[in-house]
Amino acid sequence: IRTKNFIFRTKHKLDFTPTGCDAKGRIVLGYSEAELCMRGSGYQFIHAADMLYCAEYHIRMIKTGESGMIVFRLLTKDNRWTWVQSNARLVYKNGRPDYIIATQRPLTDEEGTEHLRKRNLKLPFMFTTGEAVLYEVTNPFPPIMDPLPIRTKNGAGGKDSATKA
Repeated sequence: IRTKNFIFRTKHKLDFTPTGCDAKGRIVLGYSEAELCMRGSGYQFIHAADMLYCAEYHIRMIKTGESGMIVFRLLTKDNRWTWVQSNARLVYKNGRPDYIIATQRPLTDEEGTEHLRKRNLKLPFMFTTGEAVLYEVTNPFPPIMDPLPIRTKNGAGGKDSATKA
């Protein structure tokens, strides 16, 4: 299947709840427009490992008017994940954000996996596992302020004593 022939558009409320989908989107995802719109948040269709990544770009779009190009997985009606490359834009009415139009292009699994690999190289957060780098391996305190002194054996008498590192 030539994926570039299946570029599709979806329409969303500002919170990303789907409100519409074109015919090609219905073919790619397998849902009717009614099925897409009745499930609530559009985040229900996004792979758990991609949610925070997508939320970050959602916020960027709300602030700037456009998400930029992002790659993530969407759940199809037959319970399979399909990779898409997407760009979302705010549409304004009377100078205020009114709704979102997202243009998606299906990707092959190989293309999607490669984008995920590159994404994980750039970030301190492992979106594939949901693990964050929360703790620094190095000690953040200078030796004089270290609240946990290192215990060493005292050469004279063999008793433990606390020393500053």
